[in-house]
Amino acid sequence: MFTPVESSLGAIFIQYATGSYMATEGKGVGYSSTLYGAATKPNVNNGSIVAGTLLSCAFVKKLLAAFIPEYPSSNSNKASDLGSTSNYCTSGFLIGLGSSLGHGCTSGHMICGVSRLRWRSIVATFVFTITAVITRAILDHNAPAEAVGEAVVSASSYDSNFTVFNENKTALLSLLAAGFANSYLLLPYLLKKIKAKHDETWTLVGRFLSGLSTGFQFGLGLIISGMASSSKVLGFLSIFNKDKFDPSLLAIPIFTILPNILTWSSTVPTNESELIEKKPVFENKYDLNFSNEITYPFLAGNAIFGVGWGMSGICPAPGLIGLFFNGRNGAYWILSFLAGQFTGKQIEAYQSKSKITTSSTKPKVN
Repeated sequence: MFTPVESSLGAIFIQYATGSYMATEGKGVGYSSTLYGAATKPNVNNGSIVAGTLLSCAFVKKLLAAFIPEYPSSNSNKASDLGSTSNYCTSGFLIGLGSSLGHGCTSGHMICGVSRLRWRSIVATFVFTITAVITRAILDHNAPAEAVGEAVVSASSYDSNFTVFNENKTALLSLLAAGFANSYLLLPYLLKKIKAKHDETWTLVGRFLSGLSTGFQFGLGLIISGMASSSKVLGFLSIFNKDKFDPSLLAIPIFTILPNILTWSSTVPTNESELIEKKPVFENKYDLNFSNEITYPFLAGNAIFGVGWGMSGICPAPGLIGLFFNGRNGAYWILSFLAGQFTGKQIEAYQSKSKITTSSTKPKVN
């Protein structure tokens, strides 16, 4: 069902998370690398973001139950069935492999990369979105209507009384105000004070608070906007099916990416030479990649990501939320994602080694 108000509010929370993290920590929020790092090389940065995201799940379950994500279920084990274990495992692996080879995901490329107007991220977003739409179009005609859940409702159909919003209006607007105050007033103030102490223990505390806040607000935004519900995402990707298309998630570029573009264009470095003059609140410099290299493995990786996304409607950050709300299927997805990430990194290591070997054995020309 079309949810313009809820999706717009959720997108604002995601903007709070990404805008605050960039301003204070000097880096984007990339959940594919965060999840893999938390599983293989945990540290205060990735651990606090994961903890904050899971905390948002517990918060929603307790206080905003109307927004608990929806997932299709199936007794079948066919990979073509949305709720099957095979579908979750296959899509999770493809998302992990694709985000590894494509160096990013929906959070890293689409939200943070496009917000920086980075050409490589714009290309990546175009490739995985188009691939996901095509994948959904191919699979959609075989999927029973009930498997997609709320996404089968026509885009022209919505609750004109905005019942869910009105029932939770006080809590949502209070959270919105508190989120703004936390992200742009309280947290920067605390981190400035902590940075001035020049103490390693307090520095760790500051990084933990920053990551926890970012993960909580990002998770809250995903859940409230509907992006954590695979049914909502699948509806958004079903643009060739007028009975299933749900444009709600267009709120993400409008209320997350556009404000970031307007803010970051003057505050965030656009090239390495600006790293000296522009600095984040808490760190000594921005930690950003400025490469715009487009390679065939990069394009292939994002296409693979798109296939996985189109199969299940789940990408890394919603995948983490599914670990809380989607039972064993959520666990299967996460494990498959980590396996895909590992495979992608092995492929890249092999390619790098092959390049070095070829370069060293190439005859010199005098």
